[in-house]
Amino acid sequence: MHYHTAQKLNIKAQQGAALLIFFLALILAGSVFLFTYAPSETGRLDSENRSSTALALAKQALIAHAVAYYDFTEPGRHGILPCPERIANGIYNGDGNSAINCNFNEHTNSIGRLPWKHLEIDPPKDLAGECLWYALSGGFYNNPASPMTNDDTPGMFQVFNEDGNLVAGDTPENRVVAVVIAAGKPVNNQSRTSQSDIVCNQAGDQINITNYLESFQNIDNTVVDDANEDSIDQFISATGLGNNSSFNDRIITITSAEIFNAIKSRPVMYDDKIAALGSAIGECLIDYAINSCISNSGTGSSCSILKSCNDSCQDDLNLCLMAASTGPEISNCHTTRASCRSSCRGNNGNNGNNGNNGNNGNNGNNGNNGNNGNNGNNGNNGNGGGGGTGSTAYYQLPWPAPVNLNADYRIDNNYADLTDDSQGYLGRLPYTTANSSSAIGITDTKIFSECDLPNTNPELFNLWQHWKDHWFYVLGSDFAPSLTTAPTSTCTTNCPQVDGTRYPAVIIFSGDRVNNQLRRTAETETVAPAFAESKADINNYLEDNAANYQDASGNQTYTGNQNDRLFCLPADMTTTPVPECTP
Repeated sequence: MHYHTAQKLNIKAQQGAALLIFFLALILAGSVFLFTYAPSETGRLDSENRSSTALALAKQALIAHAVAYYDFTEPGRHGILPCPERIANGIYNGDGNSAINCNFNEHTNSIGRLPWKHLEIDPPKDLAGECLWYALSGGFYNNPASPMTNDDTPGMFQVFNEDGNLVAGDTPENRVVAVVIAAGKPVNNQSRTSQSDIVCNQAGDQINITNYLESFQNIDNTVVDDANEDSIDQFISATGLGNNSSFNDRIITITSAEIFNAIKSRPVMYDDKIAALGSAIGECLIDYAINSCISNSGTGSSCSILKSCNDSCQDDLNLCLMAASTGPEISNCHTTRASCRSSCRGNNGNNGNNGNNGNNGNNGNNGNNGNNGNNGNNGNNGNGGGGGTGSTAYYQLPWPAPVNLNADYRIDNNYADLTDDSQGYLGRLPYTTANSSSAIGITDTKIFSECDLPNTNPELFNLWQHWKDHWFYVLGSDFAPSLTTAPTSTCTTNCPQVDGTRYPAVIIFSGDRVNNQLRRTAETETVAPAFAESKADINNYLEDNAANYQDASGNQTYTGNQNDRLFCLPADMTTTPVPECTP
């Protein structure tokens, strides 16, 4: 039997990820459930080490796949593993190939053989020359995809040792995402046929798993619950050396921490992406505020000028889409629209448009008629007071979503904005904004409606979907949907403060769990453990900033640390990109 070395793990243009994962090899073998052997067992130990090596290489390849998935398969989704080799919807993709889907339903578990060809490695084989087996938790599928997979997503497997002791997965936080199993030699009259033209000795569509894997201590390695969502399955691992004549399945585990620690070790894959998403969310909020200003301002205000510019951008988009015939061309149309709208903001904001663009003295609305904004400086204090109607332009932003969704945190639409300020101004970033928009009088129903993030930057929208429970938002009450008078030009009192400056709103990204934080939900627990609804507690996401909850006026002071990352909306609602303002 021959194996290519770890350098063979090249997963098509994934050399960067593979090089990172290569250095995990010395650690990986320690995750195989092995025990100490007497010197007299050395010969058999050498044989067993072939299984250990195969298991370690399989684990290495799977983590490399999870790290590289974002860059090379589906930008915006972290940590996804391939489906097992199995028959799916009556279709078998062939020896070593991942199935077309892992199961019929999302969040159900799946078992089959290791898709070594999909991983682009030679087939790792155990001491009996058999290909390895592989089971995967539903939250980490590529198809059907979970609506939210991140470093808080629990695996759904527990692993026991041969004595029946739980050795992996005693809490939701350390449950196992995937297991790879070495079947070893036949036991219990298992019958295995061999085909010389099949690398794994027998084609997967003809195989009976019970001829490879066993049951022991009332735990059955041959089945998972593939019908019920979010079910916890159990596996049992032999100690090795064939000491047990009726059970010899050897198991290596993969946890969420192992996957995401590898991902987070690459700033360009995690830290930089979160920064880009925070800035994009800020710009979407600016677009929302501008739309509110357009709705509530007179025809001569700078917001009205923005509307005219935005309408032109929309007209250009419609013409572009009529001519577009491919996906990239359509995507380019939306990207061009976003750039156009950004230019509108930059050219019609606080400074630079009074006078020259007809919003100041040149149109007769300056000092002589008493309609100038603030000493002739337009924009900042009422946007020049309006060109023809004397109306005042002002911005409004949506209420946050509640911290306790009282619903499945994986579903986008469950992040719905509050109806008023009775729960304060600090909560989760809302996705749907129907309540706020109704109060303001605009048609937007989602936070990404105006910026069109799903089309202009599907990578970042996808990233938001999978990390949405980590995003929080504090709104200054001077910019609330219930606002009836224009706020001052700069935030002076009723705005959140960061590093000595007040802003209309602050977006907060919550990072890793620290200080024994828990982020559990009842959906992922067949029998709910203690604190099963811990996602509903803001203290399990934010550190020092959690003390501000509920922030009755949206005017508390917010700080950054190693975990909470802040993004601050500019008071003029035009400056872009929205910067990260973590002190």
